[in-house]
Amino acid sequence: WATDLLPKQIMDNINNISTIRNNRTSNIFFIGQLTNPWNQLNHLCRCNNIPFVKYGATFNNKDPRALSIDDNQKFVQQSFISPALQDDLQIKYQYIPCRIFKNISYGRMGITNNPLVYNLFNKNIIFDSNINDLFEKSINFEKNYDTNCHNTVINNMKYVMNNHTYIQRIESLKLFINTNTIFNI
Repeated sequence: WATDLLPKQIMDNINNISTIRNNRTSNIFFIGQLTNPWNQLNHLCRCNNIPFVKYGATFNNKDPRALSIDDNQKFVQQSFISPALQDDLQIKYQYIPCRIFKNISYGRMGITNNPLVYNLFNKNIIFDSNINDLFEKSINFEKNYDTNCHNTVINNMKYVMNNHTYIQRIESLKLFINTNTIFNI
């Protein structure tokens, strides 16, 4: 998996990071299918009077819950926090979701409950396996956002830009084909 943005688009987000930050809302937007950790987050939001707004989980592009790629990016950017939560099986089988790469490339701090994802980012994102503690750490990060936080977000964006776009994935496929088949691309 990778982000759906190209390096130039990520650089545009880096250059506009102050605007992205200033457009935050008090809502937590979620785009996708609710699983147990997302239901836990939804419950925490209700307990803390934070609106949890859900979109997606449909393949019908006429459904009002369906979002375009641009709208997906906009809502992730406007969300108070933008975690990439995974269920127990995904963590057990070391699945790395595209959501973490997208959220970071859109200008957000990486937030995960998956230790493999945490290590992939050299422990420069917010991690906790306990959703309650992860929620609290993430809210505190946003409430206490300073220059150090800003630099961490920018560095994570650059890491995704240089390592986790479709360009790098295509190059990996080309390398695999060139070294493991009779074809040469």
